[in-house]
Formats: sequence, C-alpha cells, structure tokens
Amino acid sequence: MPDGNNPRSSGAGRLTIVLVAITAVTALLLGFVYELTKDQIAESNREKLDTAMLEVMPDADHFDLVEDLELSDPVTSIYRAISGESEVGYCVLAAPKGFGGEIELAIGINSDLTVNDLRIISMSETPGLGTKTNDPVFLKQYIGKSGELKLYKSGGSGDIAAISGATRSSTAITNGVNAAIAAVGTLSVAATEVEP
Repeated sequence: MPDGNNPRSSGAGRLTIVLVAITAVTALLLGFVYELTKDQIAESNREKLDTAMLEVMPDADHFDLVEDLELSDPVTSIYRAISGESEVGYCVLAAPKGFGGEIELAIGINSDLTVNDLRIISMSETPGLGTKTNDPVFLKQYIGKSGELKLYKSGGSGDIAAISGATRSSTAITNGVNAAIAAVGTLSVAATEVEP
C-alpha cells in the first residue's frame, strides 16, 4: 500500500512533474523556432532546386510544371524547360532510394531523350562511400546517354561504372535516371499522339 509519507514516492512525483514541465517547454520552444524558420527553410530549398534545374538545363530561361501526370516512383515531378517560346527539354525531379534513404535528383533530359546533365540536390548516403556518387566524374557518365542504362561493377560491362563500395547508391542514381528518361519518353509519346 502506498505511503504518502514515504520520501521516495514524493521525490518520484516531483521528478515526474519536473520532467513533464521540461518536456512541455522544450516542445513549445521547438514549435516556436520551427514557425520562425519554416519560410526561410522553404525559400532556401526552392533556391537550391531552381539552381539545380538551371544547372541541368542551362539553355532554359524558365521551367513550367507538367501537371495532371501519373508519375511512377521514383519520379516526383517533371518540368518543361523553356527558352523564349521554345521547349528545349525537360527537368525531371526524382527521389530514388539509396543506402541511406532518398537521393533527390534533378535530371535534365533533352528532347531526343538523352541526358543533358544531372545534379544531386540532397542525400544522406554514407560519407566517403555513397557520397562519392556526387563526384562529377561519376555523374558525367550519364551525359549524352539514353535508353535503359545498365550499371556495371569492376570487370563487368554496361553503360555506367558503379562506385566500388557504393553499389546501392550508384544503383539508386541509375534507377532515377532511367525513370526520368522513361517518364519523358512517355510524355513525348503522349504529346505526339495529341498533335493533329
């Protein structure tokens, strides 16, 4: 039977109240800081995305979101790359799953379905291994290629040389690029069928 005079029970009760109060104050402070910074974070992310899109399709002066599409994983959105009044290609955003989670990509696809360029917007791959996929030497392998790209390990054959020790990260990026090429190909076929 609990004893109200037991110093242990009253100490535990006070400790519980103090911990609940600290937790509540911390939660309120985190919420307040989030509200103060969420617009700045969103703006920073938008600028990062805009920069990546211009880097992968530098001939474009603006991008128009292609709406009303059924996108398949890992493609998250497609933008028409426009220069003046002309369409110069597409910028595809994709988020394939690597070893450490999603790898956010911006992939420039030319009208002839070749890869113009690509950038990693964000990733949480293993430093020193998976992060090597952000090396320009690795990424340049995709430029000018089209169709279903095949990844190969050392001594194998294919289109893209995987990074040793980072096969899952290399595979994820290749899957993202393949999905981008396929999505733009489907979009191009649909546009051709609509034209008179």
